[in-house]
Amino acid sequence: MIGSKQRPQGTYDSDLLLMAEYATGAADTTHYGLDGDGGDAIVLDVGEGLFRGMAIIDISAIVTGGDEIYEFSVQGGNNADFDDETALLGTLKVGGEANIDGESADSAAGRYKLLFDNEKNGTFYPFIRLQIERTEATANVTSIAYVVPLQ
Repeated sequence: MIGSKQRPQGTYDSDLLLMAEYATGAADTTHYGLDGDGGDAIVLDVGEGLFRGMAIIDISAIVTGGDEIYEFSVQGGNNADFDDETALLGTLKVGGEANIDGESADSAAGRYKLLFDNEKNGTFYPFIRLQIERTEATANVTSIAYVVPLQ
């Protein structure tokens, strides 16, 4: 045994918030990390070089009774508007176990981690945001997310 088990954590820094506490509701199936004040999606500038990070996603409520699948993805962009070149840099899938290969139990409220870096196929993406995809418009998840830089 290498060491005692520890819950994934990192120091919360409000400047690295990816999404204020938010419930996806019954609107569109694609959402982006919001600031909690009804404003635009949160976009972080992680710089031109290599940035390694861990997105901490704290889920406080999740609907998993049927075909619900939620994909939390860190998306990279070459500009802050995400209107040009973009890339998925890492994805975490949670929801009903019957719909997620390799899972043997429904996902539950709790803390999840998503490791990522801002490089894909030789391209560095200086801007990141959180993207949430749902399989059903009636699916609902309440969560908050922030980034912890890694060395």
